[in-house]
Amino acid sequence: MKDTWREKAVLAVLLVASMTTFMGGAAVAPCLPQMAQAFPDASSTAISLVITLPGLTVAAFGFFVGAFADRVGKVRTLVLATVIFTVAGYAPLLLDSLELILAARLVLGVGIAGIAVSTTALISDIFSGEKLTKALALQSAAMGAGVLVLETGGGFLAEYGWRMAFWMYTIGPVILLGAALFLREPKKGADRDDAAERADGQVATFARRAIVLAVGGGAFCAFLDNATSFTIPGRLPFYVEELGATSSTSGLILGFHGLSLAVSSLVQGRLALSWSRSRLVFTSFFLIGAGLLVIGFIPHIAAAVAAGVLTGIGGGLVIPTILQWMTSVATPLTSGKITGCNTAAVNLGQFACSLLMAPALALTGSSAGLFVVFGVAVLVLGCIVAPLLAKVR
Repeated sequence: MKDTWREKAVLAVLLVASMTTFMGGAAVAPCLPQMAQAFPDASSTAISLVITLPGLTVAAFGFFVGAFADRVGKVRTLVLATVIFTVAGYAPLLLDSLELILAARLVLGVGIAGIAVSTTALISDIFSGEKLTKALALQSAAMGAGVLVLETGGGFLAEYGWRMAFWMYTIGPVILLGAALFLREPKKGADRDDAAERADGQVATFARRAIVLAVGGGAFCAFLDNATSFTIPGRLPFYVEELGATSSTSGLILGFHGLSLAVSSLVQGRLALSWSRSRLVFTSFFLIGAGLLVIGFIPHIAAAVAAGVLTGIGGGLVIPTILQWMTSVATPLTSGKITGCNTAAVNLGQFACSLLMAPALALTGSSAGLFVVFGVAVLVLGCIVAPLLAKVR
């Protein structure tokens, strides 16, 4: 496909939509301390569910949303999901009950699942080869840019009240407009040339094994990454408040995290041409672990900024690496289900992280101790997972 203006416009719409991937928590994470004050009878765990419940919904429905997208169309799924995302995202502006807000956040997860699955599946269907590698790197960069814009914006808006952060979901109507103007359902036609379809039984068996390894291995790495690194948006706002700073400060730090993720993703697009998958994953886990240890051992805002940058760089390396691995075995008839597996794994990891943070906090007695525990865990996992990936082709 030539780089026509229409192709660029399509990619731009998909990249803007991809910015919402972390909006289950990104946009409103800085307002958690204010919400805790607004609902004094609620536990810290209940308040944290505001950013983690959408991930639970995505984890539960990600694969099924992907199967739905394969059946009815990715563009239709994107439009429907964006409507759900917008309505549920705005809902807390009008709700006074924490229970109702949490219910709205559950519904929001359905919208996020549909957007995340359909955007990645469309990129996989439209692009191939080196273009696909670059497009997925750009998508990860867009996710990082989304964290930068949404968490920084959410942090500043939270200064005027916790409800104000939910105005960040105005990005929904923008996506709907772009989809209406530029997106069209790709023709299903024949699948991409697939070795399994044109080779003998032995090669076909190998291809099926490669598919299982790519989807299963990629989803497992995505789960591990998010089960540990989600401590940054999940606990950082509380830690920054403990250091005496404001929600806008935590928003800026999370924004640096997103900016680093975006820049690192762009670099990954080049590194992926020469670095092995195992090297990329090990480097990313090492950087994330180092960042968490920095923030755990040095109780200072500057250390929190450094940690946000390090974990952002690590995330920017691992996210597109996983997507490139999983989509390498996708076809237009299976891309929704495969990306649905990735989306489910990512959000299941985020929800698992929220559950693991409570006992870690109880065990260590401080946010700093929590970051140290998770930092050590990431480094250990990196040393275990990377050698295993080196054996997978």
